[in-house]
Amino acid sequence: MVFFASNIFYGEWSMKKQRVFGTGVAMLVMFVTLTMLAGCMTWFEDGGTSQSASGPATLQTAPMGSFAAMNQESLVSLDLELGKTDRYALVYGNSRYTGMPVLANPVNDANDIAGLLDKLGFKVTLVTDASQGSMESTLRSFAAEIGKRKADIALFFYAGHGAQFEGVNYLLPVDADIRQAHELSSKALSMELVASTLERTGSSLNLVILDACRDNPFASSRGSADRGLSAMVRGGNESMVVFATAPGAVAQDGTGRNSPFTSALKEHLATPDLEIRQLVARVSRSVQDSTGARQIPWVNTSFTGEFFFLTTEQLLANNRLTADRIENELKALDAEIAERQQAIEAETDMVRRQMLELDQQRAKALEEAKSLEASRLGEIRKQAEL
Repeated sequence: MVFFASNIFYGEWSMKKQRVFGTGVAMLVMFVTLTMLAGCMTWFEDGGTSQSASGPATLQTAPMGSFAAMNQESLVSLDLELGKTDRYALVYGNSRYTGMPVLANPVNDANDIAGLLDKLGFKVTLVTDASQGSMESTLRSFAAEIGKRKADIALFFYAGHGAQFEGVNYLLPVDADIRQAHELSSKALSMELVASTLERTGSSLNLVILDACRDNPFASSRGSADRGLSAMVRGGNESMVVFATAPGAVAQDGTGRNSPFTSALKEHLATPDLEIRQLVARVSRSVQDSTGARQIPWVNTSFTGEFFFLTTEQLLANNRLTADRIENELKALDAEIAERQQAIEAETDMVRRQMLELDQQRAKALEEAKSLEASRLGEIRKQAEL
């Protein structure tokens, strides 16, 4: 039983160690690859890409190898030291509308973007299929938290129905009972409110990403909202508003898991050393390619600084932390196997002592039985001689 238990333990430990070792090898390969790339090629190319204060995102840089897919797989999560304390994101996804057409993808879009932002070091607040009250209350709570924490970046992402009326953009909650466009101001979330709320937080960058206006839910009503969203969005100082499509145009919901815009955002968001303007330009090119130029993302920005969702240095530092964590796990496994080995050896010695004692008791019993038999035999012989 002792050796059988030992074999089971060694089998389990071996499988566990192989899993950790396999992860370690993968991270080591990733670490070495990125180190070589960082020293041998230019990750960030400033090829004359320009963004107007309000206009379509264009890509003018030379094509560069993208490691986004590999990064999304290898990023376990950027640790607190790499930005989680000063990056905050509020992510909405509204699909199950009760008073207007249901949308297939916004909840998927929100879930996927929230998961990726979490890996990129953001503290994410995710809200799906939200009512008007829920959207407003989470916006207030989000703004209060980032204002208190002095956030470096406040990111606002919305996927779902959107509409504009009299130059003001509105994001529609799933419980909105809106019969006329003029009701938007009281029954939907105004982007003017979102922008002013974020501006008061004092964050270094307010980044708003709107994958909205997938169709006009009031197209048949009198005094209906205008088609698409308006380009006139108050963003405040050091802000950027990224629209999934141009002003007055309708964004596509998509036939797969995500909308064309969110699919492109997922593709490029984790590309190392891609400054936000280049990121938006690449997303725009991908959206135009996938929609045959029927959808062209648009940008309003007053941001004068630079922002990177991920840098090579962050990725390398994250991989070093992961390698250290794996090394510590291996050390813990080695300590565990040593401790269990000692326990097994101690148990084996105890069993051997018990077996020796049994043998000694058996030998003593045999000696006593032999003595009794000898005495009995002597008595029998004496009786026979009489």
